[in-house]
Amino acid sequence: MTSEEKEFLFYAVMGYDYLKRMKHLSGDTLASLCKKAFPTINYEIYRSKIKNIRSLANKYKQEFGGKEAFCKWYVEQYDKQHGRCAYCGVSEAKCRHFFEQQRPDALVGSKRVRGFHLELEHKKANLHGHKENCVLACYVCNNAKSDFLSEEDFKTIAAGISAFWEKK
Repeated sequence: MTSEEKEFLFYAVMGYDYLKRMKHLSGDTLASLCKKAFPTINYEIYRSKIKNIRSLANKYKQEFGGKEAFCKWYVEQYDKQHGRCAYCGVSEAKCRHFFEQQRPDALVGSKRVRGFHLELEHKKANLHGHKENCVLACYVCNNAKSDFLSEEDFKTIAAGISAFWEKK
Protein backbone atom coordinates (compact mmCIF):
# COMPACT_ATOMS: atom_id res chain seq x y z
CA MET A 1 0.00 0.00 0.00
CA THR A 2 1.40 3.39 -0.91
CA SER A 3 1.73 6.14 1.67
CA GLU A 4 -0.97 8.06 -0.22
CA GLU A 5 -3.36 5.09 -0.04
CA LYS A 6 -2.68 4.72 3.69
CA GLU A 7 -3.36 8.41 4.26
CA PHE A 8 -6.47 8.27 2.09
CA LEU A 9 -7.90 5.28 3.99
CA PHE A 10 -7.22 6.91 7.33
CA TYR A 11 -8.95 10.17 6.40
CA ALA A 12 -11.83 8.48 4.60
CA VAL A 13 -12.55 6.26 7.60
CA MET A 14 -12.32 9.18 10.00
CA GLY A 15 -15.06 10.79 7.95
CA TYR A 16 -16.33 13.95 6.36
CA ASP A 17 -15.98 16.36 9.30
CA TYR A 18 -12.47 15.17 10.17
CA LEU A 19 -11.21 15.37 6.58
CA LYS A 20 -12.82 18.77 6.04
CA ARG A 21 -11.31 20.17 9.23
CA MET A 22 -7.83 18.66 8.93
CA LYS A 23 -7.30 19.33 5.22
CA HIS A 24 -9.21 22.66 5.14
CA LEU A 25 -11.45 21.55 2.30
CA SER A 26 -14.98 22.29 1.23
CA GLY A 27 -17.43 19.93 -0.41
CA ASP A 28 -20.82 18.39 0.13
CA THR A 29 -19.86 14.70 0.44
CA LEU A 30 -17.01 12.60 1.75
CA ALA A 31 -16.39 11.35 -1.79
CA SER A 32 -16.00 14.92 -3.09
CA LEU A 33 -13.60 15.82 -0.27
CA CYS A 34 -11.56 12.68 -0.91
CA LYS A 35 -11.36 13.51 -4.61
CA LYS A 36 -9.97 16.96 -3.77
CA ALA A 37 -7.49 15.70 -1.18
CA PHE A 38 -6.48 12.52 -3.05
CA PRO A 39 -7.13 13.11 -6.77
CA THR A 40 -5.32 9.95 -7.91
CA ILE A 41 -7.39 7.59 -5.75
CA ASN A 42 -10.85 6.40 -6.77
CA TYR A 43 -13.08 6.63 -3.69
CA GLU A 44 -15.66 4.21 -5.12
CA ILE A 45 -13.13 1.37 -5.26
CA TYR A 46 -12.57 1.73 -1.50
CA ARG A 47 -16.16 2.41 -0.43
CA SER A 48 -16.81 -1.06 0.99
CA LYS A 49 -13.42 -1.19 2.75
CA ILE A 50 -14.00 2.25 4.30
CA LYS A 51 -17.37 1.09 5.61
CA ASN A 52 -15.78 -2.06 7.06
CA ILE A 53 -12.94 -0.21 8.83
CA ARG A 54 -15.37 2.40 10.15
CA SER A 55 -17.56 -0.34 11.61
CA LEU A 56 -14.53 -1.94 13.30
CA ALA A 57 -13.34 1.47 14.55
CA ASN A 58 -16.69 2.14 16.19
CA LYS A 59 -16.66 -1.29 17.80
CA TYR A 60 -13.06 -1.21 19.08
CA LYS A 61 -12.35 2.51 19.61
CA GLN A 62 -12.44 2.21 23.40
CA GLU A 63 -9.97 -0.69 23.36
CA PHE A 64 -7.57 1.36 21.25
CA GLY A 65 -7.99 4.72 22.95
CA GLY A 66 -10.30 6.28 20.38
CA LYS A 67 -11.37 6.06 16.77
CA GLU A 68 -8.32 7.92 15.49
CA ALA A 69 -5.93 5.55 17.29
CA PHE A 70 -7.80 2.52 15.95
CA CYS A 71 -7.77 3.85 12.38
CA LYS A 72 -4.04 4.53 12.53
CA TRP A 73 -3.43 1.05 13.92
CA TYR A 74 -5.62 -0.63 11.29
CA VAL A 75 -3.99 1.10 8.33
CA GLU A 76 -0.48 0.36 9.65
CA GLN A 77 -1.37 -3.25 10.51
CA TYR A 78 -2.96 -3.82 7.10
CA ASP A 79 0.19 -2.51 5.45
CA LYS A 80 2.46 -4.54 7.78
CA GLN A 81 0.53 -7.72 6.90
CA HIS A 82 0.53 -6.77 3.19
CA GLY A 83 -3.27 -7.04 3.11
CA ARG A 84 -3.12 -10.72 4.11
CA CYS A 85 -4.57 -12.81 6.92
CA ALA A 86 -2.12 -13.11 9.81
CA TYR A 87 -2.82 -16.84 10.13
CA CYS A 88 -3.41 -18.45 6.73
CA GLY A 89 -1.89 -15.73 4.54
CA VAL A 90 -4.82 -15.34 2.14
CA SER A 91 -5.08 -11.89 0.58
CA GLU A 92 -8.08 -9.72 1.29
CA ALA A 93 -8.57 -9.47 -2.49
CA LYS A 94 -8.88 -13.27 -2.77
CA CYS A 95 -11.37 -13.39 0.11
CA ARG A 96 -13.43 -10.65 -1.47
CA HIS A 97 -13.45 -12.39 -4.85
CA PHE A 98 -14.46 -15.71 -3.26
CA PHE A 99 -17.31 -14.22 -1.23
CA GLU A 100 -18.51 -12.13 -4.18
CA GLN A 101 -18.84 -15.38 -6.13
CA GLN A 102 -20.56 -17.18 -3.22
CA ARG A 103 -22.90 -14.32 -2.29
CA PRO A 104 -23.09 -11.80 -5.15
CA ASP A 105 -26.12 -10.05 -3.66
CA ALA A 106 -24.42 -9.56 -0.27
CA LEU A 107 -22.82 -6.25 -1.21
CA VAL A 108 -26.16 -4.72 -2.16
CA GLY A 109 -28.06 -2.77 0.47
CA SER A 110 -27.14 -1.93 4.02
CA LYS A 111 -27.04 -5.47 5.43
CA ARG A 112 -23.57 -6.07 6.85
CA VAL A 113 -22.07 -9.31 5.63
CA ARG A 114 -18.74 -10.66 6.82
CA GLY A 115 -16.06 -12.24 4.70
CA PHE A 116 -15.19 -9.56 2.20
CA HIS A 117 -12.54 -7.83 4.33
CA LEU A 118 -9.96 -8.70 6.96
CA GLU A 119 -11.30 -8.58 10.51
CA LEU A 120 -9.76 -7.69 13.85
CA GLU A 121 -8.72 -10.80 15.75
CA HIS A 122 -7.44 -11.02 19.33
CA LYS A 123 -4.50 -13.41 19.50
CA LYS A 124 -5.24 -14.07 23.18
CA ALA A 125 -8.92 -13.68 24.03
CA ASN A 126 -8.35 -12.46 27.59
CA LEU A 127 -6.01 -9.59 26.61
CA HIS A 128 -8.47 -7.19 25.04
CA GLY A 129 -7.35 -3.59 24.88
CA HIS A 130 -3.79 -4.22 23.73
CA LYS A 131 -3.04 -3.47 20.11
CA GLU A 132 -0.02 -5.78 20.38
CA ASN A 133 -2.55 -8.55 20.97
CA CYS A 134 -4.45 -7.86 17.75
CA VAL A 135 -3.94 -8.86 14.14
CA LEU A 136 -6.07 -8.85 11.01
CA ALA A 137 -7.52 -12.20 9.99
CA CYS A 138 -9.78 -13.50 7.27
CA TYR A 139 -13.34 -14.42 8.16
CA VAL A 140 -12.60 -18.15 8.00
CA CYS A 141 -9.61 -17.98 10.39
CA ASN A 142 -11.34 -15.54 12.72
CA ASN A 143 -14.32 -17.87 13.07
CA ALA A 144 -12.26 -21.05 13.32
CA LYS A 145 -9.86 -19.73 15.95
CA SER A 146 -12.66 -18.29 18.05
CA ASP A 147 -11.85 -17.31 21.63
CA PHE A 148 -10.60 -20.62 22.98
CA LEU A 149 -7.59 -21.50 20.80
CA SER A 150 -4.17 -20.02 21.36
CA GLU A 151 -2.25 -18.59 18.45
CA GLU A 152 0.18 -21.53 18.70
CA ASP A 153 -2.59 -24.17 18.79
CA PHE A 154 -4.25 -22.59 15.79
CA LYS A 155 -1.23 -22.99 13.48
CA THR A 156 -2.17 -26.49 12.31
CA ILE A 157 -5.73 -25.39 11.59
CA ALA A 158 -4.46 -22.29 9.77
CA ALA A 159 -2.34 -24.54 7.55
CA GLY A 160 -5.50 -26.40 6.54
CA ILE A 161 -7.33 -23.13 5.86
CA SER A 162 -4.38 -21.97 3.77
CA ALA A 163 -4.66 -25.17 1.71
CA PHE A 164 -8.39 -24.47 1.27
CA TRP A 165 -7.64 -20.98 -0.11
CA GLU A 166 -4.92 -22.36 -2.42
CA LYS A 167 -7.53 -24.59 -4.06
CA LYS A 168 -9.82 -21.63 -4.66
